[in-house]
Amino acid sequence: MKRDNHNNDRDYDYDHERGKKLIALVVSASSFLVLCLFYSIYVAIIIPSSHHGEATKPEKVDVQQYDLIVDDGFELVVQNCTGCHSGKIIAENRADRKGWLATIRWMQQTQKLWKLGENEYAIVNYLAKNYGPVKKGRRAQLTGIKWYELEEND
Repeated sequence: MKRDNHNNDRDYDYDHERGKKLIALVVSASSFLVLCLFYSIYVAIIIPSSHHGEATKPEKVDVQQYDLIVDDGFELVVQNCTGCHSGKIIAENRADRKGWLATIRWMQQTQKLWKLGENEYAIVNYLAKNYGPVKKGRRAQLTGIKWYELEEND
């Protein structure tokens, strides 16, 4: 039996073309992945490092579950406090260092709050700085009052 060389050549050409297309697809996919990798590095390293010269003013985080001021110690407060209660409970209360420490001790004795260890100092500093007592002088001036004169009864 004789084989038809013409058909074999056609099969070879077809397989060869498919192989070229497969290689081109693999090269394109690899190039895309490398591009994604470089973009990820750019976003993770280069962009954040370009903002070092800006002022780091505490800002209010508009996240419903935290609702706390971003400042030194923020992450520790989120990690140690918001697992049991909302950040809004913190924001609604005011105390000095002594008051916040007393609140922490109460939570440790009655609410099963764990010992904060070396993090306690940073947490109390954050709370006292950002949620300390509001210093007020005189009460605010009354507004929106409709004044009238009293009539004398004889």
